[in-house]
Amino acid sequence: MKTIQGRLVLTYLLLVSASLSLTGFFFLSWMERSLERRAESQLNTQSRVMGHFMSMYTQHPDDLPESARWVMKEFPPLTRARVRIADEQGKILGDSLTSDPGGILQPEALGQDRPLTWNEHPETGALIVHVTTPIRLEYPAARTVGYVDVSSRLSELDDTFAILRNRLFAALAVALCVSCLGAMLLARNLLQPIQQVRQTAAKIAQGDLEERVKTGSGLIELEELADTINYMAAQLQQRLGQLISERNRIRTLLASLPDPVLSLGAEREIVYLNPAAEKALELARQDAEGKHLGEVWPVEPDERLLSGTAAGPEAFELRLPPRIFRCYILPYRNEQDQRACVVVLRDMTDIRRLEEVRTLFLGSVSHELRTPLTIIKGFAATLMDMPELDPGLRKPLVTIDREADRLTRLVNDLLDLTKMRSRKLTLELEPVRLEEVVSEAVEMLTVHAERQGVSLTAHLGGGLRPPPVPADRDRLKQVIINLVDNAVKFTPKGGKVFVRTRLEDNEWQMEIEDTGPGIPAEELPNLFEHFFRSREVRKVGGTGLGLAIVREIVEMHRGRVWAESEVGVGTKITVALPAPSEVRGGPAPSAEPTRDPGNRS
Repeated sequence: MKTIQGRLVLTYLLLVSASLSLTGFFFLSWMERSLERRAESQLNTQSRVMGHFMSMYTQHPDDLPESARWVMKEFPPLTRARVRIADEQGKILGDSLTSDPGGILQPEALGQDRPLTWNEHPETGALIVHVTTPIRLEYPAARTVGYVDVSSRLSELDDTFAILRNRLFAALAVALCVSCLGAMLLARNLLQPIQQVRQTAAKIAQGDLEERVKTGSGLIELEELADTINYMAAQLQQRLGQLISERNRIRTLLASLPDPVLSLGAEREIVYLNPAAEKALELARQDAEGKHLGEVWPVEPDERLLSGTAAGPEAFELRLPPRIFRCYILPYRNEQDQRACVVVLRDMTDIRRLEEVRTLFLGSVSHELRTPLTIIKGFAATLMDMPELDPGLRKPLVTIDREADRLTRLVNDLLDLTKMRSRKLTLELEPVRLEEVVSEAVEMLTVHAERQGVSLTAHLGGGLRPPPVPADRDRLKQVIINLVDNAVKFTPKGGKVFVRTRLEDNEWQMEIEDTGPGIPAEELPNLFEHFFRSREVRKVGGTGLGLAIVREIVEMHRGRVWAESEVGVGTKITVALPAPSEVRGGPAPSAEPTRDPGNRS
């Protein structure tokens, strides 16, 4: 019985059956005892009446036989009981069942005035009840001269009891059937409102939030349940309306964005794409949604788009000829707790074209400036070497010479950066032990750090000696010198600079950490851009090209570089290069670089 109706009916029937059974049992027991007592009372009355008449009509013990025959004749039994009259010794003198009495009464019935005895018939084994009354003479002296024995078989009572029992069982069966019908009707009346609640709840679950429960049962519990479900439906309707409104706002916002936006599911199927994405990918939304990204992507999709393993935001350059995009992957967990993501494409084609034009321009200008700067520096040196030089002119000439050197460094940096950007700079690869290069660079800058009052400490590899890696030794040393020199330059007197190297996650990592003033968080994303200088750099001076060159060199080695900083605490810049096995097994270092997601250009 898994239904409420079945359980209610079964429980009701069990309770009614138990109640009727107990009632019937006690009633039958009471009826049986009542019939027995009634029979005993009748037998006792008849026995006493017969005994009284015998005492009245017997004047002498010798008159007892005659009195017995006369009483038997004149006073027949009032019931179907058997009446026997016996003398003092128990010899039967009269019997209501025969005209020729004989035999002797049972010995235990003699000599006492006993109200009741139970015996079994010697032949049939039937239970017989006996009531024996003594016959007493009061004259000339009180004495017992005989006995009146009235007996009856209980089979007669059994017949009467069986009739009553059968009628009672029939009444109980009828009552049980009526109870069953009543239980079914009661359960139906009780469950009908519950059924209405269930049907309404099912409609609400299917999305019909306008539906409401109307029971009208008058039962407090059901009315409270109906009110609760109605309140829940109203709340769901309100929340759903808010979600739909929010979704429409988001879709409108996404549709109005000039950047292509795609939403990808856990299996990298396209869930949504805005009109800008349709135009950029030359796809129709109705044809693309629900399909795997690889089926509709114009070119072979980047593995990072298909893997879905990124734990956080990821950014990289993506080419969809003839356009160039900056691709941002923003992972999230969907309603099934699976990895999904939103992909935003930023068109960088025009920016890249402008960068190329700017690079060519800077390269041309830098190249054209080298000759004039050489001439200026040469004339300044010649003038300063003249013995008859006016002392008042020496100071301006020293300034001219110093600024010519600074402009020469700037021009050289611009030329290097132009070559790197145009992929015209070739790395001179050789097996390099990175910890040796770091040690040489730190040793070169130790004296400079001491002059600045800064402690420079190196912790190289924790005692490990990783195998050599293919790298350009001079360019790598340029990176280290640039980063360590910056750290020393911006660390106040009494501060510390730490250089650490280690192998971690198949990467050779180098950290340069200082205790300088730190860099504001809003400036970190632009730290490695061309000509970018933070507020602290503007105070000290600089061209804004050093870190840009660092990034270009690191990326040419297929590495990554990023910065972490906290104002008032210091700055840590990390360079990560592929481990030796990965470098030997991967593409050439001059391949397309992979930038760290924290350094977006």
